[in-house]
Amino acid sequence: MADEAGQKAMLYFIEVLMNSSMPLSISQLAGRFGSKSFTSEMRIAAGGNEDGLKNFLAKYPSLFHIEGKSLAALHVLNFSPLLITALLLFPECQTST
Repeated sequence: MADEAGQKAMLYFIEVLMNSSMPLSISQLAGRFGSKSFTSEMRIAAGGNEDGLKNFLAKYPSLFHIEGKSLAALHVLNFSPLLITALLLFPECQTST
């Protein structure tokens, strides 16, 4: 991912999901668009709405698992912070599951 706002959005959602004790829905994550620490640039980069967010996260199957078609359950796969950083810097290394 080349743009800074997109990287910040990805890291924001990774942190939210890593701090959650259970999977969160797309709707729950999209509700975070209104957070003070989530900028308008990050919202645009992350798709701006539930459908856009689902598409944004689906680009990174090595980081997120999406189940279902509408309000999908999400969880961050167990990766080290170093691997997550590498996948963000080199998205061409992403693989589909």
